[in-house]
Amino acid sequence: MPKEEENPIRQKYASLLGNTNAKKYTEKDLPKVKQKIIDYFEWCDKNEKPYTMSGLALELGMSRNTLVNYGKDELFCDLISNAKQIVENQLECKLTNKNDYCIGIFLSLKNNYGWKDQQEIKSTNEVAFSPIEDAMNALKESMKE
Repeated sequence: MPKEEENPIRQKYASLLGNTNAKKYTEKDLPKVKQKIIDYFEWCDKNEKPYTMSGLALELGMSRNTLVNYGKDELFCDLISNAKQIVENQLECKLTNKNDYCIGIFLSLKNNYGWKDQQEIKSTNEVAFSPIEDAMNALKESMKE
């Protein structure tokens, strides 16, 4: 049986466990971060693994929340936003495949990408009466006359 290529995410576990100082990326690290993101997606494709934000964060040596915060940083916002969109796109595509569909995908899209269940409720000021009530009201009106 051929040996699966070493999982880059697994390599990160040892450095992250017990590490309270997350890697701080700067402007000079932008090309390195971009390459790590590309490497992560290529590894997932090669090994038929789904893209995830937590997996991407692990590849970058940080927590998912830290990755989200980098997405708010002016320097990294486009890069992280594009990576996040790639992950979202894969999840959305899985929703259309009946073999991949599961509630977990939908929940991830709702919780991580702002998807919503929308219900349209229309309100009117009309009061509906049953036919019996209509007949009773008509009878009352006729008695007044």
